[in-house]
Amino acid sequence: MAIPFEYSRFTIVAGTDGVGKSSFIGALIPHYIHRRLIITEDDNKDEAEERTNTYLKRHVSFCRELNISKKEDRELIKSVSRYGYTVELNYIALNSADECVERIKKRAERGGRNVLAPLVRMRHKSCNKDLLKVLPYCTEAYLYDNENGFVQVGEYKYDVLKKRTDKPIEWLDDLHRRYKSRMYIQQVKFKRKFDIIDNLKDSD
Repeated sequence: MAIPFEYSRFTIVAGTDGVGKSSFIGALIPHYIHRRLIITEDDNKDEAEERTNTYLKRHVSFCRELNISKKEDRELIKSVSRYGYTVELNYIALNSADECVERIKKRAERGGRNVLAPLVRMRHKSCNKDLLKVLPYCTEAYLYDNENGFVQVGEYKYDVLKKRTDKPIEWLDDLHRRYKSRMYIQQVKFKRKFDIIDNLKDSD
């Protein structure tokens, strides 16, 4: 079984396509340990997985950009919690799928990564549901609206989700309604409990 270290922190910058994850990372870099400890979606996929596994085995604190609309990225968050890491999620969102599509279009025109519009819209529609699947695996989470710059509008700590604004924000209000139903949280907590038990059995 891996031995946890208190200083080991997995920092996640997440959201669906076109919400500004790369820009957030750009602002984060000067405050992070070292640029080489940040893994982005633009990095080679195989190399990103290799670096991630290496950091986890060595209990290195690092940051990775993830799209939690992707099942494999959600599974990574779940698995990291078993290594004894402090898991910090920085989640970025926009109200409009159309805005995400437009931002991706402009990025592609500058030579950046492109994502097909139908896929963007499908992922945007399920993003709150996908977020609630991983929240219980996070030590803490900070929620940002990027309509006009990154503004923290909510946070998740000690299994409690709180809004930090009285301003109506469609995606945040929807997330809060879903959270209060407790359906997703209870389901994932139940699964996490047995994930941990299975992990301990495997280490015996």
